[in-house]
Amino acid sequence: MGEFRAHCINDKDRIHSSCGGQGTVMRGAKTVVINGRGVRLAIRGRNSHHASSPFPLCPFHEGFPNISDVSQTVFAEGRGICRELDMISISSISNPCTQALASEGNLTVFVG
Repeated sequence: MGEFRAHCINDKDRIHSSCGGQGTVMRGAKTVVINGRGVRLAIRGRNSHHASSPFPLCPFHEGFPNISDVSQTVFAEGRGICRELDMISISSISNPCTQALASEGNLTVFVG
């Protein structure tokens, strides 16, 4: 049984002060939805703050979950599903920029 709820479109990421803001999940699966919201996927699940222009002050972060940080056992559209508390950001030379907060739209679907 999964321990963490799946993260979905419109869920929030933790505020990261060095990037200057809090992101909201903008993209997710089109074919796998929970309560009408697509689940957040590795690589595709970019948050709103990192997609903004001008870009935030964390140039080495992309603002989406790394493949190694999402579920390794539950997939949607060929990509691992992001869970609450997963790290967010493919980071080439530094630590992840933020973290998925508890899902607001999903109270029932848990992912391992």
